[in-house]
Amino acid sequence: MASSKRMITPLDPSQNGSAAPAAVDSARFDCTDINPRTPLATDFLNHFNEATMLLELLPTAPNCKEDFLAWHPMSYCEHFMASHFKHRDLAIAAYEVASPCIATSSTRSPNI
Repeated sequence: MASSKRMITPLDPSQNGSAAPAAVDSARFDCTDINPRTPLATDFLNHFNEATMLLELLPTAPNCKEDFLAWHPMSYCEHFMASHFKHRDLAIAAYEVASPCIATSSTRSPNI
């Protein structure tokens, strides 16, 4: 079965107040954790899983308290800019051209 090539392009070129980011070929998502339909990477959830794991460890490892208190939420782009995710540049580029409905409802930093 032949794979269909799909370009993901910005839906709202003015959303960032600057020139629209270049389109991203969804074929580049093959062998990555970037979902070709959304196009978001699941690695972003690891940042929140880290806080959950630290919180769960507190009863048996109180020395994790400082790490837990130092944790803070990050936006999608902030997370990938600070991460060692192999495809981080592609994840950021894909996010920049993702549908604003998907990108903002799923990935903005919560007010915690």
